[in-house]
Amino acid sequence: MIHQNNNLLQELEELQKPNPRSFNTAKVILGVYIVAEIFLQFLTWKRSLAFGSNINLMTIAWLALPVIGLILFSLRKKAGWIINVFFYQIMWLVFVLGYLIRLFRDETLPYLSLPMLATYVSLVLLSPSLYLLYSKSIREYLGISRKTMIITIAVCVILMALLSVFAS
Repeated sequence: MIHQNNNLLQELEELQKPNPRSFNTAKVILGVYIVAEIFLQFLTWKRSLAFGSNINLMTIAWLALPVIGLILFSLRKKAGWIINVFFYQIMWLVFVLGYLIRLFRDETLPYLSLPMLATYVSLVLLSPSLYLLYSKSIREYLGISRKTMIITIAVCVILMALLSVFAS
């Protein structure tokens, strides 16, 4: 009985632990990214539907992933941190690699075109998001070990390498 009371007290202390400012900032930035991404996808869908295309179910599932990650992250779940790191790291790599490929292929896209605007918005929001997700204060707050962080990053990089091999 005493052991159960101690566990209950520990759980209550964990719930009452104040959020670090970086945790709240990360939630706001992640939320802004989700809204911006949904808005840009809506513009893309609106244009593609005008040409008779269908909305891709995979795109909808891919947009649901950061929403699920943000909800779990807000509830201080380790899975939310992992989903967010997975999603935002892959998106950051996609946009950086895509930007570099366009740069080196000398493709001339107008700087204010929809694809370039999406790239700029994404890079501006993804970079601080990843910085905050990897920050020591958030990792300690959520109980994420350095080992878990390194494994998550490694899985993202390996997955991106495999996707790029199979995509080409």
